[in-house]
Amino acid sequence: FFCFFFFFFQAEDGIRDAQESRGLGDVYKRQVLIPSQADIYSLQGISQLYNTINTVKQYCNKDLTVKGILLTRYNKRSVLTRDMTETIDNVAKKLNTKLYKTKIREGIALKESQLKRENIFNYDPKSKVAIDYDNFINEFIGGKINE
Repeated sequence: FFCFFFFFFQAEDGIRDAQESRGLGDVYKRQVLIPSQADIYSLQGISQLYNTINTVKQYCNKDLTVKGILLTRYNKRSVLTRDMTETIDNVAKKLNTKLYKTKIREGIALKESQLKRENIFNYDPKSKVAIDYDNFINEFIGGKINE
């Protein structure tokens, strides 16, 4: 089981990774986005992570907010993935957050861009994964999702 989450902030020109832009000392003042796969281990990780976030809120930063859950490595053809998506959506509601409508599909372009140490927008801006991330950014900041 491997779980991670991002601290970020919304800048005038888009979304920035707080670790990259501000340093971790400043991060705990920010919002949290939880990327997850649609599988049982990730579902368990979301619950455990949410407990940790609540502890941080209780003792360190009462203003820390979870902006939502973003599904990654998504395969809409899998029945299990579709079932788990519904379950994760229900869990998100119980945790007073949301599951974003945009799903980040699994794609070879993302793996290749990681190998080349380039971001997906520079490596292959027309790939399905780049389009998915662009759609997520638009959804996150309240814009239209391009299908």
